[in-house]
Amino acid sequence: MLKSLTGIRGAVVMGLIWAAQWGLAGGFIEAFIDPRGELVDMWPQTLAIPGFVLGVAFSAVLQMVRYLSGQRLPAGAGSNG
Repeated sequence: MLKSLTGIRGAVVMGLIWAAQWGLAGGFIEAFIDPRGELVDMWPQTLAIPGFVLGVAFSAVLQMVRYLSGQRLPAGAGSNG
């Protein structure tokens, strides 16, 4: 039970990290490429949500690869705690 919670926590943390990075990219786009908001007015929010979802999905894929291969991934790769 505790190991599965660690995996879920790691997936959420990875999703939050990806969301922050995508949000920063959205801030860059809003500040320099589309400063008047002619294309989309909410670039950070628009990119942070898919960033979170894809970060969690990436973590899940790493966990599946780890489970199916039976090998331990390096520390920091995925949400292996």
